[in-house]
Amino acid sequence: MKRIHKIIIGIVVIVLVFVTLFFLLPVRKVSDGDAYRIERKDPFVGLNLEAKAVYVFDIVKGEPIFEFNKNTQLPLASLVKVMTALVALNEVIPGAIVEIDGEAIGGEGDDNLLVGERWKLSDILDFTVVKSSNDGALAVASAVSAFSFGGDKENFINKMNEMANEIGLEQTYFLNETGLDLNSYIPGAYGSAQDVAKLFTYVLKTNPKVLEATQYPTLTVSSKEVRHNIVNSNILTASVSGILASKTGYTDLAGGNLAVVFDAGFMHPVVAVVLGSSQEGRFEDMKKLMEATYISLK
Repeated sequence: MKRIHKIIIGIVVIVLVFVTLFFLLPVRKVSDGDAYRIERKDPFVGLNLEAKAVYVFDIVKGEPIFEFNKNTQLPLASLVKVMTALVALNEVIPGAIVEIDGEAIGGEGDDNLLVGERWKLSDILDFTVVKSSNDGALAVASAVSAFSFGGDKENFINKMNEMANEIGLEQTYFLNETGLDLNSYIPGAYGSAQDVAKLFTYVLKTNPKVLEATQYPTLTVSSKEVRHNIVNSNILTASVSGILASKTGYTDLAGGNLAVVFDAGFMHPVVAVVLGSSQEGRFEDMKKLMEATYISLK
């Protein structure tokens, strides 16, 4: 009987100790939302991106979602063509006629443009930004220079830099209208990932027609003489939903660049920029960033 009594007393003592500790130890009240945040991992951790610089910006909230090396000045390659198109539409009416000359089609690449083709400015710009056509950019800059700058293309480039200053692109400087490298050590333009995001945000708010056609995987556009069926240089438009606008860039000095505006929710545009990746890696980097963004905004 005494043994049973001792066992009961022991159990009571143990219970009292646990009860005392429960009330003495600090307890943090955790709401359901807090518990979710505690358990949730940062979706941007461990993405293993190839890019040298990245910037993901929430256009609706006006704040960054993810960034690294956002202000590092890097070659822009064909991302330049967004500014080329913006300046052209600011200087000349969309219905102005652009004629393709021999100088335009003498550049790098063959975009199947013909000498003497006559285009509406708006159509040749769609051709240029979707296909990332160097010939198209050269023709546009030449025509707009003739219309607005006395035929001096240098004034067109100056206008691109003036516009960059107006928008607040602090790391950006343009040397040509295509983004092609000038030589083996001088690129056609410099800029930062944050600057590119600012440019895309500005275009979407002030002149969205500049990038509207870049959301489609293919496009049919016509000059007065020829019908052109083109494929978007951004291959993600054929396989990833939600893309609202995009532009690719690639040169030896730049590596692989890509900027994409996508809908991260109902009417929730986000712009993501990848600079200095590889030719294929830029697309993989962008897919990872888009997926992480969707998770982070849930």
